[in-house]
Amino acid sequence: MIQACSNLENAITFKHDGNNYILYGERFLKSINDNSNLWAKTFLLAHEIGHHIHGHAIDISLIDNDKLKKISLDEMRKNELEADNFAGYILGKLGASLEETSNLISILTNYENDLHSTHPNKSKRLQAIKNGFFNSKKNIAKNQPNSAFDYFLIAKDKYIKNDYSGAIIDFNHAIDLDPNLLEAYYNRAILKKKLNDFEGAVNDYNIFISENKNDIDAYLDRALCKAEMNDFDGCVDDLNTAIEIDSEYSRSYFIMGVILNQIGQIDEAKKYYDISISIDPNYESALLERAKIYSLKKLYSLSINDYDLLIKINPNNNYIYSLRGKCKYEIDDFIGCIMDLERYLMEFNNDFESYNLIGICKFNLKDYSAAIDYYNSAINLNLNFKSAYRNRGIAKEKINDFNGACLDWKKAFELGCIDCKDWYYKLCK
Repeated sequence: MIQACSNLENAITFKHDGNNYILYGERFLKSINDNSNLWAKTFLLAHEIGHHIHGHAIDISLIDNDKLKKISLDEMRKNELEADNFAGYILGKLGASLEETSNLISILTNYENDLHSTHPNKSKRLQAIKNGFFNSKKNIAKNQPNSAFDYFLIAKDKYIKNDYSGAIIDFNHAIDLDPNLLEAYYNRAILKKKLNDFEGAVNDYNIFISENKNDIDAYLDRALCKAEMNDFDGCVDDLNTAIEIDSEYSRSYFIMGVILNQIGQIDEAKKYYDISISIDPNYESALLERAKIYSLKKLYSLSINDYDLLIKINPNNNYIYSLRGKCKYEIDDFIGCIMDLERYLMEFNNDFESYNLIGICKFNLKDYSAAIDYYNSAINLNLNFKSAYRNRGIAKEKINDFNGACLDWKKAFELGCIDCKDWYYKLCK
């Protein structure tokens, strides 16, 4: 059942007594009529039906009985993307173009941080719509393509399967048949970038941007290609344009930071990472790069703070434990270093340098036998690891195993350890 409401500012779905309901605000619908295309109302209806199809609609009787399960903001945003995907699929089936299908969300949403919102930001919603739209076209006869869009969809399938060269061939066919199929240029540019054809990618982005002057991600991707071509002025121009289009899009600031970092301007890079993180506090890539800058500047406590945030966001990213552990070592938190590196080695158990560093921590904690065990592990993984022989020799000396120490120092100086040579001839001869 669909019902208009005079005091509702959007559209909602719910269930009651076995019936599915969609309520919409009259002023809201009038605003859509006045400011968007003819497909907008169809998209809105399909979106709300999508909530019912995916089981998102709440049963209001549960509210009365106080049995309603609380839904997190993450789950709410996920539900909106599923409904957008469904709507994109339906409008694609009905014959709308991708631009017509995306029109309503392009108008109603923005790119700002969605961390505390019930709805995802514009880029995520447009991507969900695009995925649904393209899925609606996949039942074409793939072996008998007869249109530009047929070749485009075949190319997308090859792209997904990592057949980049094959995908480019089919994007070429699509563009030959329809030189105005801009999505083909955009996707071909992405693939050319992956294959290190940066000049070709820039040419395709130029064509796409000429008709899509507000597509932020296209400017950002072109900027990255220009950086690979050492056209840093052109790169920065694209990044500044992206920021001018939407000053709340965190990826623009992040990429600016990456480029500045590449050319050695790490203080300026950090400023842009700071802005990116202020917009999206959960931006993992920005947090990681800022943490690395802190480490370079020997600001290990600040680096650890960022690694703490990253681990809170994704506790299963064991690589971050390794980075945090190394910072803890630098501030003499040897126990903390050991705990982090042991967590890291649960996944990456062939990292001989981490075993060596745990050995150093154990040595500093005066647990010399345990230190030797970790040096043994490091050497077993790399028989030419001179630092581990050097360190094991020092630990063996501490437990009065002078013969073992001398053998390790001899091996270490044979591998190029200068101070081990001095120790060997002074203490072992």
